[in-house]
Amino acid sequence: MLKRLGRLEMNKLIFTVSIIGTFTVCGYSHAQKIISFHSGINKSSYYMVPRSIGYLDLYYHTGINFGFSFETKIMSHLSVAPGFEYSYYKFDSFIDSHLYLIPEIKLKSATGTDSHIIKALVEARIIDSPDERLRFFVVTGVGFVAEYFGDIEATWKDLNGPDRTSVESLDDKAFFAHTFGFGLRYFIKETMGLQLECKYFSNYYDRSYFSLNIGLLRKL
Repeated sequence: MLKRLGRLEMNKLIFTVSIIGTFTVCGYSHAQKIISFHSGINKSSYYMVPRSIGYLDLYYHTGINFGFSFETKIMSHLSVAPGFEYSYYKFDSFIDSHLYLIPEIKLKSATGTDSHIIKALVEARIIDSPDERLRFFVVTGVGFVAEYFGDIEATWKDLNGPDRTSVESLDDKAFFAHTFGFGLRYFIKETMGLQLECKYFSNYYDRSYFSLNIGLLRKL
């Protein structure tokens, strides 16, 4: 059965098993655990590939993030944290550069359905503690990213005939990405705290994301 799976499908399977295993190890470990919930903004970017189209950059507003992670301390300054993140992108506007050279055809209106991004991550955090309440950290890891784009319906004004309507169906994509970032934590109480985190995601080919999140921490 494994031979029939493609390379991407095999990577998906391996990563899924890895993240489930990480959750299991973290759950049974007696080390200190922290669960966190966060929300923020997610900005996308396309690069490196000639003529690559940044659908999210061109047609959608900046994404809104919601996520959580389950962190387990494995050394005095090191912890591992599997987690999930969901990003919502609301349709903004549509521009089709292919028809700019046809003066008789102008874009009249456009509507679009929303786009969504799901990230499954396994990250390591290196944490420094200047005092009992304030903590700085650096985070890095790997993750699986799935993009689900909405459809865009555009109406064109044709000076030589009736209006035209077209539907732009954008291709969904799934890929692996590296994450890197930094942040700080401040514990209001012994078991409750706040976290501010800035992260960069990229597959170093044609996708990258910047995210800024604020979250709530709870020691278990």
